[in-house]
Amino acid sequence: MPSNWFVEPSAGILWSNVSVDPLNVSGTFVLGTGLALPGTVQIQDIDSVLGRASVRIGTNYTSGNVLWQPFFTPACFTNSPAM
Repeated sequence: MPSNWFVEPSAGILWSNVSVDPLNVSGTFVLGTGLALPGTVQIQDIDSVLGRASVRIGTNYTSGNVLWQPFFTPACFTNSPAM
């Protein structure tokens, strides 16, 4: 590539785990729908993996006393539940 151009590849991965405490729910009685008894709602842990790949491509040039660096960055993201 010409000396004033640059290419900067980049990649990253993010793993997260979300834990939710049990929820205590009070009972309710709604006319026409019946009775809901009090109890506890359990939610399983949520695992997630987010991946990213990108590349920054650009150039440098000067105009008078100003240095310009125009660039563009195409990127690809993926999200899938962890196993």
